[in-house]
Amino acid sequence: MTYFSKEFTSWLDEHADEIDQNSGDLADSLLEKIAAEGAFKVGVPKEFGGLGASRQDVIDVLTELSYYSLTASFVGWGQRTFIENILASDNPYPRETWLDDLLTGRLSAGTGLSNCVKYLSAIEELNVTIVEEDGQHYLKGRLPWVTNLRSDNYLVVFAAAYADPAKKPVILAVPKSAGIKRSADLEFISLQGANTAALT
Repeated sequence: MTYFSKEFTSWLDEHADEIDQNSGDLADSLLEKIAAEGAFKVGVPKEFGGLGASRQDVIDVLTELSYYSLTASFVGWGQRTFIENILASDNPYPRETWLDDLLTGRLSAGTGLSNCVKYLSAIEELNVTIVEEDGQHYLKGRLPWVTNLRSDNYLVVFAAAYADPAKKPVILAVPKSAGIKRSADLEFISLQGANTAALT
């Protein structure tokens, strides 16, 4: 089964090398082009604006993307991973607030959860700490690399530990804000157009 239109796959064939090797406007347009094909709606329940289908269908969509562009598949995986996180959450706020824009690619989303996996495996400490001062909460730390952070509009999900050791770590979803500094795109071989950057 083919999930993508001939027009889109021809565009990917034409531009795959440039997207794999360069940051810039072409790479920034990639997410919305993938979304326009309905790719991010696959596997999302119809009551949330999706097309239904199974997780295997989601895998098949990303696999088909990879035939044309490694970067396109990686960007698609990053977006879909974030969507899967908020679908699985008991908190309805992310779905109600961001899901429509995630499905259409108007909003890009990165998952900074590799640090969380390493933390659970006792390999490293969490990179971000929540500090409480005068009734306010502040995030302090750095995520060294997160994919799919289009500079104009993004969300990121990650784990953070409270400075107070009596409190358990939490998973946070945070939109772009003045308090978060995004680095220039990091240099990658064959994934340069994936909008991968560090966040401080």
